[in-house]
Amino acid sequence: KNAFRYRDAIEKMAHDVFYSLGKHSGMSRMTRHKMQTAVRTILAAWTNWSVFDHSFLDELETRFEGREIIKMVPIKVEEVEEELEQ
Repeated sequence: KNAFRYRDAIEKMAHDVFYSLGKHSGMSRMTRHKMQTAVRTILAAWTNWSVFDHSFLDELETRFEGREIIKMVPIKVEEVEEELEQ
């Protein structure tokens, strides 16, 4: 009924949560593997259920893995054409 409220709340907190989960480097190798499996299972479920946008889920996985997030900036076709003409 009010699922959108939960989804909105998760969206607001998820970046920090996934970043924090990925930073627990003091874990044993086995515990770390269990954490990775659990996170990937959640992300796969959210993907299969189409709960969140794919780019949002990719960002969460990137934050969990500690990789840098690269934001793509849209470029207008006119700008590219002008650049090519020069």
